Amino acid sequence: MVLNFTEHRWVAGHREEAYSDWLQWIMAQADAVEVLRVFGVDDPGIVLACTGTAVMVVRERCVLHGHEGSAGRLDLEIRLGDTALLIVEVKLGGAENADTEKGTGYCRSMEIDQHDARFKKYVILVLDAADEEYYGFKPRLWTDVCVELRLMAARLCKRREHLRAAMILAFITAAEQNLVKLRPVLQGGGDEVAAALTLPRITGHITRFLEAFEDGENNRL
Repeated sequence: MVLNFTEHRWVAGHREEAYSDWLQWIMAQADAVEVLRVFGVDDPGIVLACTGTAVMVVRERCVLHGHEGSAGRLDLEIRLGDTALLIVEVKLGGAENADTEKGTGYCRSMEIDQHDARFKKYVILVLDAADEEYYGFKPRLWTDVCVELRLMAARLCKRREHLRAAMILAFITAAEQNLVKLRPVLQGGGDEVAAALTLPRITGHITRFLEAFEDGENNRL
């Protein structure tokens, strides 16, 4: 939180493509169970079936249906072997203001094209959501994704894979500062007041990670 990513041009401009590209790379570093954890798929049967399967991530695959009467492109298509298919829509704001209607077309396309996958999950990554589903897509909050990615980075550190962990932590920091608005505490800058006001949120967020990490030491990491 002490590094300032708010002025990093690549991620400060709220370009969905930048976050999607980086997230594609991170998911390619993950194993299948980690992918499921990041996107909130916790069904024990699916987790067991996907354990040990290969992870393949594709960006912007063209599909037959998106908006009514139009084709579409998927932000992230993640295959876990032949067992599961995850379609992830990456949004940088709340679900209520996002373009979600094309989700119906995406789901239709996958039902037509992907008969080999035993499980299909549709996830929309957002800052907040009022409903449990949006046109077939289940919302997943950025705060939850960041916590899971911090746990993934911790596992990499335990295996002494520090470079990959550092790359993932850089992405997490960019998302937390620019999207979730957990601002760093800076000395002598004009954002000191804003940073101070977010301290309770930062504390709560890091506490969630530490509690999950402590649980992971016993059960998951």
